[in-house]
Amino acid sequence: MPWSLSLPSDASPLTLRWLTATGALTAHLETLGRVRLQVLRETLGPAAPDETEGPAAAAPGRYFIREVLMAIDGTPAVAARSLIPEGDGGPWAAVKTLRTTPLAKILYTPETTRTPFAFAALEATMALRGVTRPFIDGEHALLARRSVFTRAGVPILVSEAFLPGFWAIAA
Repeated sequence: MPWSLSLPSDASPLTLRWLTATGALTAHLETLGRVRLQVLRETLGPAAPDETEGPAAAAPGRYFIREVLMAIDGTPAVAARSLIPEGDGGPWAAVKTLRTTPLAKILYTPETTRTPFAFAALEATMALRGVTRPFIDGEHALLARRSVFTRAGVPILVSEAFLPGFWAIAA
């Protein structure tokens, strides 16, 4: 099982800081430069096998899936994939109309809870790895985190992968 509640044992202090940063990741990224969000894909479909296993997982089923890229000053920095149970989305219905507005704008409310982060070194077969492929050369090792936000009993799985360009900027 690739997702774990344990951080990578060989992670640097910089890596640990970013993997465990709480609150809106977009706000943290904005401390490094101008952030631009690009919607890569919005579709209905099943959760991938890796998304339904391990800590901070989605239940098997069909979802509204949103995949985005966040670039810092033009450099691809973070790829993200979010899953909302199929249907009207309930308290997460606004996700379907966000366009280039960061998901963080609607995630953080007093009514929302968040699970602890799960971490992974992305493997080739993982859904989030597929989102990152257009933005990296070769088979770079990529670290990711995910958590489940819940509001009014409805979960949204949010997974984020840090791209090589991000680490160059963050350093």
